[in-house]
Amino acid sequence: MNSATDVVRDAGGEPLAYYEEEHREGVRWAQDLCPAEGAPLAAVAERVVVDLAGWGATTQALLGRALAERGASLEREFDTYTHALRESSKPPEPVRLPEKLAPFAAQAVDPQTLRAA
Repeated sequence: MNSATDVVRDAGGEPLAYYEEEHREGVRWAQDLCPAEGAPLAAVAERVVVDLAGWGATTQALLGRALAERGASLEREFDTYTHALRESSKPPEPVRLPEKLAPFAAQAVDPQTLRAA
C-alpha cells in the first residue's frame, strides 16, 4: 500500500495508481503519481489520461512515457541544492565513496555517455 491519499481506480474499483493532490499555479497536480503494485503500466496510463485529464503530474520515467504515448506532454523537472560554505557554522562532512569508486572531473566524461545513462 502506498502512503498517498488519492487513488486512480479501474472500472472494478481496484487501485491502479496513487498520488498526492496539489495545486500549482491554478492547475490540479498529481504529485508522486506511481502505479499500484502489479498494475499493468498500459492500464494505468489509459485510466490516468481519462480520470486526470487537464491535470499536471510528477511521475517516474516509464509511466511518463506511457502517458506521452497517449497524448500527455512531457516536461523535465529537477531541483538544485546549494550550500553557502562561508555562512555555515561548521564545515560539511567529507564525502566517503564506497570501496572501488573514485571521483574524477566531469570534463573527463563524454556528455553523450551521461545522457545515455
